[in-house]
Amino acid sequence: MGEIKITRGKITIRDRKTGNIVNEIEIPAGQIIKYWPEKEPDNSHRERLNREKDGLLHPQIAQDIIRIRDSVSYIGKEGNLLGKYNMFMFTLSPKPKTLQRKGGNEQSKQRNIYKDYITEEFKKNRDALEKFKGLKIFVYLCFYLRKKKFEGTDLDNYPKLILDCLKPFSGDDSQIITLLLEKKQLYVDYHKADLDFIENTLIIVAEENARKDIFKVIY
Repeated sequence: MGEIKITRGKITIRDRKTGNIVNEIEIPAGQIIKYWPEKEPDNSHRERLNREKDGLLHPQIAQDIIRIRDSVSYIGKEGNLLGKYNMFMFTLSPKPKTLQRKGGNEQSKQRNIYKDYITEEFKKNRDALEKFKGLKIFVYLCFYLRKKKFEGTDLDNYPKLILDCLKPFSGDDSQIITLLLEKKQLYVDYHKADLDFIENTLIIVAEENARKDIFKVIY
């Protein structure tokens, strides 16, 4: 058995067969959640989720999120966690792709589909991202990839489409003072059938002066 102290959270309950949301429950800050690992994992997500657009938050990315969050936060007088900077951090569920403008009709079609998936995710976070319009910003993109893609694809092919989709929400590219790119290899013990869901992108958009604190924990 384990315990998790909630800072902020929401439980989403879905129908196992359809994947539709049945209920959403807000979890109060400070709530202690107890959990028990499954004796036998339920792998129904492999059939229910869309391998191109749905993701699972895995331990590697969760650990990085916590480390970065702690580096740019402090404990307030009431014991709550407060941010030092205007910053927004989230994961992009559609698995990272290197689709470029060049290529045939099929690649162009796939690129447009992927662009729609990314834009859909940004729309969910519109209010948080629009706060950065007009500000000088720092953007961090970290791509979590299976071994074959980690070793065989160029890092600079991943960010272009994401940045193009981000622009209408957070502002023009000229606002980006620092762009930090990184790729990480996923643990080798993940099941191959889950790699499509576990490949993920961590995105941070922050005011420029948050850069030093984030650099410290990343490096």
